[in-house]
Amino acid sequence: MKFHWTSDEATTLGITFTNNEKDTVLKNILPKLQNFKNCLKSWHHRKLTLIGKNTVLKTFALPKLIYVLTVLPNPPNDVINDIKSAIFNFIWDGKPDKIKRTQLIQSVENGGIQLTNIDSFLNAIKCSWVKRYLDNTNTSTWKLFYQKILKKYGDSLLFECNINNTILHEIANENIFLSDVLSAWSDVTHNLETQNSSKTILWNNKDITSNNKTFFYKDWFERSIKYVDQLYDYRIKDFYSFDNICYIYGIPSNNFLKYYTLIKSIPIHIKSEINTNNTPCTQTTFVENILGRKNKTNKIFYTLQIKNPTENSKIQIKWQVLFGENELNWKHIFTMPYKATIESTLRNFQYKYIHRIIATNKYLFKCKLSNSNLCDFCSENIETIEHLFWECKHIQPIWNQLISFLEQHQLNVKLSFLNVSFGINSLKSIDCNNIVNFMVILMKYFILNMKYKKQVPNFNCFVHSLKLKIQIEKEIALRNDTLQIFEQKWNRIKFS
Repeated sequence: MKFHWTSDEATTLGITFTNNEKDTVLKNILPKLQNFKNCLKSWHHRKLTLIGKNTVLKTFALPKLIYVLTVLPNPPNDVINDIKSAIFNFIWDGKPDKIKRTQLIQSVENGGIQLTNIDSFLNAIKCSWVKRYLDNTNTSTWKLFYQKILKKYGDSLLFECNINNTILHEIANENIFLSDVLSAWSDVTHNLETQNSSKTILWNNKDITSNNKTFFYKDWFERSIKYVDQLYDYRIKDFYSFDNICYIYGIPSNNFLKYYTLIKSIPIHIKSEINTNNTPCTQTTFVENILGRKNKTNKIFYTLQIKNPTENSKIQIKWQVLFGENELNWKHIFTMPYKATIESTLRNFQYKYIHRIIATNKYLFKCKLSNSNLCDFCSENIETIEHLFWECKHIQPIWNQLISFLEQHQLNVKLSFLNVSFGINSLKSIDCNNIVNFMVILMKYFILNMKYKKQVPNFNCFVHSLKLKIQIEKEIALRNDTLQIFEQKWNRIKFS
C-alpha cells in the first residue's frame, strides 16, 4: 500500500514512516540494532557461561528488536546477518565458533542450549499476525486492508492451503509486509506432518495445478467445497461425476470445463492415498489448533521450524567409537547435568565436556598456544580429555577416593570412564543418581581448575569444594522455599 506524505517523515506508535518503505525499515531497525549490540557489549566483560549468555540474549538483548521486527517488513539480509554476527560474537567472545550453530539451536535433549535462530524467530513473530487476523474477536480496522486483498483467494482459507512462492507474490502484489507474513506462514507450516489425504485442500494447492497455476473457484468454495474428499465417492473409489457434483453442491451446469480441469489436475498419489483412507475428514486443522490457544503461539511457530537432528554429530560418533559396543543414550547424556545440578557453571562445563571443547594441552599445542602437549600433572603422556580426566596416574587415586566416599554414604557405584564422562542412571533412587552425577561433574570441574593452577588434585580440597557447593544449593533452596526438596536429596551426605 502506497502512501503520499505531506512531509518527509511522520512518527506514530514509536515508528517513523518515510516516503519509501525500505527506508522506513532501515530508519527504525538500525537504531534498535545499535541498542541490541550495546546491550550485548555491556555484558561482554562479565565471565558468563554459554547458558548465561543465552539467557542475556533472550532476556535483555532480543526484546530491543521485537517491536520493530513485528510491525515492519523484514530488514534486508545484510541487517539480519549483522544480527547473527553480533549474537555469535557474543556467544564465543569474538572467537571462531566451537560448536555448530545448527547444534546450539537444538533443545537440551537434542544437545543444544536453545539458542535463538534469528531466521526462525523472524518467521514466528510474523506468523503471529496470522492469528490476529483470523481471530474473530479482534475487530481492529487494519484487518479491512488485508481482507480486501485476500478475499479473492478465499480469505482465511488461504492460511490452510499448501501454497507456493509464486502465488505468494501474486497475492501480496508489492505489499512487502503481507509478503513477509505469507512467506513466514508457508515456511512454518510446510513441514507439518502430512495429514490424511482426505484432508487435502483443493484450493491454492501447489500440488494441484494446471498450466503452473493453482485453483480457486470462489463460487464452489462458497458452496462449502474445500477438501479433495468432498469430490470423491468412496463407494466406487473414484471422483463423483459432474452430474453428481451439480446435484450434491448445486454447481451450475455450465461449470463442466471447470470440473474436468480440476479433476484431471489432481495428482495420482493424492487419489491413491484417498483409496487407502476412507475416513471422512474429522481432524482439527493446524489453524484451528492455533486459534484455540490463548498464548505461546509464537513458541509453537518457532519450535516447528527447529528440525530434530536425523543423525549423530561428529562428536557423538567420536564418543561412540571410543566406547565401542556400549550403546550411548544421548537423551540421558544431554539432560543429565540439568537434573544433577542447578548451577549453570557446572552445567556449562559438562556441556563443553560432551562437545569436547575443553582446552587440553594437545589442542593448545596444536594451536601453538602451549609449549608442550604433555599432561600438566604427570608430564609423561599427551594431555587428551581421556588422559586428563581419567587415565593420568595422579587422577586415578582421587576417583578411587570418591568411590570410597560414596560407599561410606551407601552409594555403591563402580566408576568407569564411560559413567565418569556421561553419568550413571543405575541406582534405585533418582536422587541417588543425581547426587553421584553431581559429584562426578564437580570432580571433573575440580580437576580442570587444578590443571589451570598447575597443582596436582587433592581429595580433601575436592571435599571442601563439595561442601561449598552444597551450602550454596541450600541457600538457594531457602530463598526459593524448596528446603524440603534439598534435604530429601542431600540427607544421606554427612560430613565429619
